[in-house]
Amino acid sequence: MTKDIQRIGVPILEARGIQQKFGGFLALDGVNLVIEEGTTHSLVGPNGAGKTTLFNVLTQFIRPTAGATFSKAGTLPISSPMRSPGSVSSAHSKSRPYMLN
Repeated sequence: MTKDIQRIGVPILEARGIQQKFGGFLALDGVNLVIEEGTTHSLVGPNGAGKTTLFNVLTQFIRPTAGATFSKAGTLPISSPMRSPGSVSSAHSKSRPYMLN
């Protein structure tokens, strides 16, 4: 059973049923995502969780095995990542544990 999402803005990017396979490895399995105008999102998770793979699908760097992405203008065509609409960025950080004396 899926729960209806309460929308607070106009969807500018949506992903439905995104699946990504690399050979026999299933990196993404049925990802659904709605990004609304005026909102900020982040992908957080451990190494190997599929964050970069999802980002690469959303920015059209790679083509998903299944599913579709939609923008405010309609279905996103598969094209060069340099022509991808909107403003998308990536930031990586590493935490460094340390001991306090």
